[in-house]
Amino acid sequence: MIRVFGSDDRLAVMRLLRLMHQETVYSRNEVNWTKVRDRLDMHCGGYERMAGFVGDLDGDVAGVLLVGCGENWFSEQLFGFDVVFYVRPDRRGMLLGRGLLRAFEAWGREKGCCQVSIGVSSGVMVERTGRMLERLGWGHSGGIYRRDL
Repeated sequence: MIRVFGSDDRLAVMRLLRLMHQETVYSRNEVNWTKVRDRLDMHCGGYERMAGFVGDLDGDVAGVLLVGCGENWFSEQLFGFDVVFYVRPDRRGMLLGRGLLRAFEAWGREKGCCQVSIGVSSGVMVERTGRMLERLGWGHSGGIYRRDL
């Protein structure tokens, strides 16, 4: 079941974010977990242009999508964007990702966004995630290139 991220989900989402951090290219980067916890509050009802959705399977929060919307630098139109999109490895391929994306699309429409976007920048299952997004009607429009300093 996909539902809006609420304050009761904070601990479960923090556990997911810890798993995500270990699995991604960001695992080399230090994390301020207090900052992360405080930022989560912005996504569970605290800010009009931010939201979050969780994928709950029988009381087990196994996926999360944190999103926001704002004006792009060149336009007054609203654009939706993801902050975090993660589904626990043992729950991938179970339609949670699709449900989270649909919730994001509906939220973006409700907010008046002209476009929503998802970044695939974790380094985890990039091709598979891209194929899923394309099957769901999302278009590929670029990439992320990194260089450690």
